[in-house]
Amino acid sequence: MGAVALTQPQPYELGYVWSSKAVKMDDEFSFEFKFRISGSKRHEAGESLAIFMVKEGMKIVSEDTSFYGTNRNFEGLVIAVTTDHPGTKGDVTMDPQKITLYASDGKNAPIELGSCLRILFYDENRDDFVPSHASTIRMTYKQGRIVMDIDPRNTQRWSRCLANGKISDVLPESSEMWYESLIVGIVAKTGEKRTRFEAMTFKLYDKFRDASELASPDWNGAEGDRALKIAHQLEHMLFEVKDSIEQMLDQLGEKALRDIQRIEALEAKLSNSAFVMMEERLGEVEKRLTTVSTPIVEARVKQVEMRANHRLEHFKNQTNSSSKAWLKPFFVILGILTIFAFYSYREYKAMNKWNKNYM
Repeated sequence: MGAVALTQPQPYELGYVWSSKAVKMDDEFSFEFKFRISGSKRHEAGESLAIFMVKEGMKIVSEDTSFYGTNRNFEGLVIAVTTDHPGTKGDVTMDPQKITLYASDGKNAPIELGSCLRILFYDENRDDFVPSHASTIRMTYKQGRIVMDIDPRNTQRWSRCLANGKISDVLPESSEMWYESLIVGIVAKTGEKRTRFEAMTFKLYDKFRDASELASPDWNGAEGDRALKIAHQLEHMLFEVKDSIEQMLDQLGEKALRDIQRIEALEAKLSNSAFVMMEERLGEVEKRLTTVSTPIVEARVKQVEMRANHRLEHFKNQTNSSSKAWLKPFFVILGILTIFAFYSYREYKAMNKWNKNYM
């Protein structure tokens, strides 16, 4: 008997299978579903496996996985098996799993119509673990009434889980029955807790008694069990190697991140040290330049001042000598002008006198 592994014992996985076509059923049908919930770390196992018999199919698989890996907008029935419920103590080999029946009309929130508790988890570390063993859910539906039985260890020892005749209250009769276009899906989900959820067989019958009357044992015998056990062990080994590689990669990634942070801190430290050292060096150079250049500049300034003073004195001397040189010609001209004026005045008086005498 083969199995489809919907999830591996890894955190936050979502796996599902859906029928490719809708199935038209009448007001009675039945099904038998074989599955296995298992793992090697019983204190870390958890989350859910759900059977959907709805009209919408894959449309309810979205980013919203709050309702057993899907959203709540469906019309039909859901049977959910979950490890997390009030009263559990964290050991799935001792805590029973909860099997719950839900119904929804697609307009309102799903309504819980009954539940039961059974221990369904298989501890893969036990010596008597056999991969062919499974758990089985058998459900019959007829005219709005559901009966569900459980065989926890696939030993043909059935026990009644629930019986409910109120399906028509949630899914009323209408011109287009919800079961006239039925799509079946199996959805498994893990979270922080992780479990291997496997679907083995799902058999749907169009009569409500067929699931119990037509079912046949599917044990492959001791040889088949040995082959399955070897295959299962190999699968375990591969996943252990995968986990080891992922842990090693995570550790290498963390080490690389720490190295990057150390390099960045070292670069920042070196940059700060270089900046401080450069400032100190520039200060020293500035100080040395000031010490060396100040006397030179002062001497140069004095030299310039001396030259300027010398040229100023020379200019003054030249100015004084020039001013004395032009005084002599000035007085000569002034004397000539005075003599000329005196002579002219004398001639003028003589002419006035002549005029008075002879005119």
